[in-house]
Amino acid sequence: MKHAHSLGAVVGGTCLLALGALAFTASAPSGTLTSPQPEAAAPLALPTFANQVTSLIRSALYPDSWLPVGEGGSKDAAGRFLQDFSYAGYANGDKPIPTGFGNNRMVNAVTQYGADNTYNATTNPNSVDATNAIQAAINAICTQGGGTVFLPAGTYRIRPQGTNTAALNLNCNNLILRGAVDAQGRPATFLFNDLANMRARRVIFVGTVDDRFIWYTSQVSTPTPVTQAVTDPTRIITVGSTSAFQVGAPIVIRTDTTEAFKAQHGMTAGINGCTANGCWWDGSGQGLLYYRTVQAILSGNRIRLDAPIRYLLNPDPSTGNNPRAYRTTPATYNVGIENIAIGMRENPNPGLTDSVINTPGTAAYETSGAQAIRFAGAKDSWVRNVHSFRPAVNTQNFHLSSIGIALSASTRGISVLNSSMSFPQNRLGGGNGYLMVVAGQDHLIRDSVTEGGRHNFQITDMSASGNVILGGSTINSEGTNDFHVALSHANLIDGVTTIGNSWQTINRGSTSNGAGITGTQNVFWNVIKGDTASGIFIQSEQFAWGYIIGTRGNTASVDVGGPTISAPSDWVEALNNGVNLAPTSLYLDQKAKRDANPNY
Repeated sequence: MKHAHSLGAVVGGTCLLALGALAFTASAPSGTLTSPQPEAAAPLALPTFANQVTSLIRSALYPDSWLPVGEGGSKDAAGRFLQDFSYAGYANGDKPIPTGFGNNRMVNAVTQYGADNTYNATTNPNSVDATNAIQAAINAICTQGGGTVFLPAGTYRIRPQGTNTAALNLNCNNLILRGAVDAQGRPATFLFNDLANMRARRVIFVGTVDDRFIWYTSQVSTPTPVTQAVTDPTRIITVGSTSAFQVGAPIVIRTDTTEAFKAQHGMTAGINGCTANGCWWDGSGQGLLYYRTVQAILSGNRIRLDAPIRYLLNPDPSTGNNPRAYRTTPATYNVGIENIAIGMRENPNPGLTDSVINTPGTAAYETSGAQAIRFAGAKDSWVRNVHSFRPAVNTQNFHLSSIGIALSASTRGISVLNSSMSFPQNRLGGGNGYLMVVAGQDHLIRDSVTEGGRHNFQITDMSASGNVILGGSTINSEGTNDFHVALSHANLIDGVTTIGNSWQTINRGSTSNGAGITGTQNVFWNVIKGDTASGIFIQSEQFAWGYIIGTRGNTASVDVGGPTISAPSDWVEALNNGVNLAPTSLYLDQKAKRDANPNY
């Protein structure tokens, strides 16, 4: 039986973040920028997360003396606890994002490489395609060992060249693609992707191989088994041999989605909405994945990692999930995209319905799977002050073909800061219309806005853990902001203003190729309801325990019931009383605790 909670009005007032977010509307951003491209709409002004405040109540699961389980902390009598989310973002949040590389080496793509930044839909629609010139500047910086490619203010017409899957490839370490800003700090550099048929292509790709599963499949060393079970979060694992590993080097720990693992979660064939194949059988069933750095090699074939393992590693051949560790292909790192607006040409073809999404020549087919920015095989990188915009040639308010920013399964530690993605043309099934997709680990999306997608924010797959969405807004999506597929675990939604949509993590059964139970140990902390609509604001029916702690803004109802598979009902505290919850942000407080005690 489901349990809907709708408790009284908000106590006190709303915080500054809520007020800032409520200023947004679902309409297209208005106004123009003072720049050579007057047709480009200004990106949305962004809210910022309010400072921590002294408040009146604390969660029973988060006392002032809290420590992580595995580092001196403990569970309550029912086995409930909050994971440590302080490792999210660039370099675990332990280092500032760099401002340059190679002694601040910089090249100007216009003056040094001839990139044309004079495109204007009315006065100069046939400007020279700038793709090759910008890529030449990128390649030159990479050859020199890194630095910054500067794109002066203006509009650049770009597109994937020939059979290339991306217009621009950022495929080396220590590389920044940086645009200019106007007097208000908004991007004054616009990338206009003018190819209408962008099926399965990207405007910008970060990485060396565009394979979301590369950390699963690329094994540079022979896998060694994890020999001691992990049942609680820990930074120490025991393996069969440590000979392939060294301090400071990366390591992958992964599992399989075995039939025993499925059975433990009620995901076998013919039950709980699963098909004859069971749930978790598609590409989403690749298993748990943790990309870590070796901090120390200890006696007894033990390894200390730079961040916790967050879920079950069971080496038992009969009941386990085959955990093992190995070295993988080196990740691309220290790549930044800054101060850029991205707009994609509208596809003019007829046919934008699910029934023709696999029919060549239709708009549905030609926009399917298109992405503005994609990361794969990448770590410790960032997107800052990057926004979508509506190109003037688009007859409708479309900014993007389909997907905004995609952080694939094989990514870790990407920070997306003060950015916005809005209004995709394709919001159909088959994985389209998602504005910020998080499938990797320990990412931080902060003070960013999504609007008008199919799913505005999406966390998906067993590879997704330790991610934090902090502040910012999600506005008017067709569906929910959701945990989409296959047991994404230990992720945090922290102080996000939600307008015209909701949040969901449930058992989706056979939907989306056997998505099944989509979450466990995920936390909704002080989420803000920015509209007055009735209905369920957060639906949290997670395996074992999930948590809703604090809601703010307008009166919110939550659903933590569901079938037996999601029992017991998820934990709820401070519903409609988040304004008095201390701390205001769980992530910021946990980060402050680890900064003060880095050896816990």
